Amino acid sequence: HCGTYGLRRIFRCGGSEGQHLRGSISSRKEPIGWEAAARRLPKLAGGMLMSASDPFEVIPAIDLLDGNAVRLSQGRYDEATVYDSDPAKVADRFAAVGIRRLHVVDLEGAKVGRPVQGEAVKRILEVVGTVPVQLGGGLRTIEGVEEALGWGIDRVILGTAALRDPDLVKQSAKNFPGRIVVG
Repeated sequence: HCGTYGLRRIFRCGGSEGQHLRGSISSRKEPIGWEAAARRLPKLAGGMLMSASDPFEVIPAIDLLDGNAVRLSQGRYDEATVYDSDPAKVADRFAAVGIRRLHVVDLEGAKVGRPVQGEAVKRILEVVGTVPVQLGGGLRTIEGVEEALGWGIDRVILGTAALRDPDLVKQSAKNFPGRIVVG
């Protein structure tokens, strides 16, 4: 259901904030692909995506699994929908519409506790050029954080690790000021 308010409804359902839409499709059956989603980004919230003075920032995400750009259904790895077998092409389409940052999630890394999708991430970094990329998933050691930042990642997201190992957050923030986000 698209809901009656919010960016998710605007983005997925193509309506405006004051517009109520009927006939919504659940996210599992949603037909929109990455290319159509990328084309819709500049229209979000009245075109504010392109302005440096936006009151908020829209950060599109690419989830990586087995080298593909995917979406999980309710977080289930066994119910992944592959949207593109080339995540770098997806990133390039997002960059082409003027995004200011890209969020990438290494789903396999999140599962095993270390970065796994390094090659896919490096290809994404090559195609987006100067667009900052943040990475989450599997970063649970200072070595993993250092490795990801060494690829050219702008900042890393520490999720599970932040809860389980606060010292990792402290050490990472000390070693890489301004490049660590807790999410």
